[in-house]
This record gives sequence, C-alpha cells and structure tokens, in this order.
Amino acid sequence: MVADALFYFYMAFGPQLILLPALLCAVGLPLRAYQVTLGWLIIGVTASIVTTAFPSVAAYAGHGITARDLDHINIWLGTGFLESFVAVREQAHFTLGISNASGIVSFPSIHAGAAVLCAWAAWPSRLLRYPILALNILMGLAAIPYGAHYFVDIIAGILVALVAIAAMKKIAATSFQSPIARRALRPAIDPAG
Repeated sequence: MVADALFYFYMAFGPQLILLPALLCAVGLPLRAYQVTLGWLIIGVTASIVTTAFPSVAAYAGHGITARDLDHINIWLGTGFLESFVAVREQAHFTLGISNASGIVSFPSIHAGAAVLCAWAAWPSRLLRYPILALNILMGLAAIPYGAHYFVDIIAGILVALVAIAAMKKIAATSFQSPIARRALRPAIDPAG
C-alpha cells in the first residue's frame, strides 16, 4: 500500500510540469508561473550537462538489485533506462530520443530538483502552499525507491534546483523591465498597481 502510494507521488512529476503554471496563474501569480516554467528548463539543461560528465546507472543496477529482490516496488522506473544508458555510450550510431530517454538522468535527481522548485513556486499562495509542499516532499522521498536514486543524487538535485531558482529570479528581475511586460504581469510585480 505504501509502495503504491509512493509510485503515484513519484509520477506526480509530469502532471505538475503541466498543471502548476496554470494553477499559479489561476491564483494570481503569473510571474511565479513564468519562473517555474523557466526553472524546469534550467533544471533539465543543468542536469543533462552534469549527468554527461558524471553518469550514474542508479542504485538498483549499481548494486545488482532485480525485480525478484523487491516484491512491492516496480523497479522498472529505476532500471528501464539501462539499455539506452549503455547504448548511448557504446554504440556509435545509437539515437537517443523521447521514446528511449526516460530515466537516463540519475545524477542529479531531476525529481528532487523539481520537488524543490514546485514547493518554492507555490509558496506565496496560501491556497497552494501546503498541498504542493506535501506532494513534493513525498515525490522527493519516492525518488529513492522508484527512481533508484542514491542519497547524493537527491542532494545534487536539490542543489541544482537552488541554483535554478537563483538564476531565474535574476532573469525574471531583468526581463520584466519593459513597459509591456510590466503591464502584463502587474499583479505579480506590483500588487498595488
């Protein structure tokens, strides 16, 4: 039962990618919607660069754990990418695409980074703050059994998210200086105006 619940929390990654910006706009936080979308991009690009330099096969493959060793956890999410992981490094003509790239980034954990980013993005909203925080704490915890992440992957994902948050805050601060952008985001930039 707990394993099943953790699976659904781990899978909350995709729906949040789509729904959180819309929810932020709905509660009057269009700037945060922009920032969380930019944050996803920064985390994804940064994690892709880092994993190229420091590839990791993840904990299950690294320790030889198989589906027979774990009765209640579907370890496919933590092992299903291994064929692509090996092929991208060993086969000269291998093409990595959307259909075979899932899970290929183990270090840093993109799920952990996304959990921090989403919790940060929702924090200003009293309506979204605690439900999104709870969801993302559970998603981050689920990254260990379902993403087969080492603890260091989680820490690295959190650090990538913190860097992304700092970067996008700087980008957003300089990007919204034009009169058109300020009018479009006036409630987010100047609540009085």
